[in-house]
Amino acid sequence: MVAGADIDCADQVRAELCCLSSAVVGYRNGTVAILNLFLQHGFTPLHYASAFGHLAAAQMFVKYGAKVDIQDKQGKTPESLATEGRQVHVAEYLATVAQGRTSCARLRDWLHAIGLAAYYNGFLAQGFDDIDFLSSAGLTEGDLDAVGVVLAGHRSKLLQVYRIHEFAQPPAGGQDAASEASGDGSGSGSSGSGSGSDSDEDSDESD
Repeated sequence: MVAGADIDCADQVRAELCCLSSAVVGYRNGTVAILNLFLQHGFTPLHYASAFGHLAAAQMFVKYGAKVDIQDKQGKTPESLATEGRQVHVAEYLATVAQGRTSCARLRDWLHAIGLAAYYNGFLAQGFDDIDFLSSAGLTEGDLDAVGVVLAGHRSKLLQVYRIHEFAQPPAGGQDAASEASGDGSGSGSSGSGSGSDSDEDSDESD
């Protein structure tokens, strides 16, 4: 089922996960460090929960800080172990968590790239954590008010969703749909690319 793991130890693993889950609930300080320690076979607690299909334990470990992308000695993540072991529900859950964290990471990278990383927490607080949605839908003046963006230069960049295409994934419609959405959001087609470049430079100068 899992390379390097003894299938016969399933009952023991189940009992250990139950005890660890109880300990996590009752212990806050240092929980993240505990959950990301490597135990027997080079697995973290989340690796074990994933490999043996313990969804509730996996959810609890993630809630209290377990890393979903951490790799064991063979370079396998908890999700890959769940997939190999045909633990479908656990694999789907971890894939969803990983996708969400990936979107937040790309949002953070985008804001950092345009010099507006200070607004990252504000974006998350207002629920603007899906960079792919922001890329297609854009931001409004009201959105920026809610995030707390005051400076005109910063607002200009965000209203243009400046450089967001470098970090967002293309919509399901493909490249043409992405280009159309970009054109609608900026109010100019391909013939206006020069003016778009000028506005970017003006935005930078206004910071």
